[in-house]
Amino acid sequence: MVKCRPPVSVIRASAAWGEYHCLVKPGVIPPVVIMLYGPRNEEELAVCARIVEEAYLAAGGNRVDQTGHPLGLGGIRPA
Repeated sequence: MVKCRPPVSVIRASAAWGEYHCLVKPGVIPPVVIMLYGPRNEEELAVCARIVEEAYLAAGGNRVDQTGHPLGLGGIRPA
């Protein structure tokens, strides 16, 4: 389960990386909580890591890692 800023959670849920938590539809929790699917390969693992980083940023984490690279979806590094 990952809590992201609303735009990211909407994009991820609609892009088949996850789905809204079952308590979103009845209105128990806000539509910022998604269930993230497990990765099947290295490429998907990299995308999932960026989504988890977005949740970290939403919680007030540092915007860059220890080496200075930006975190989250804006920090996707070329392969």
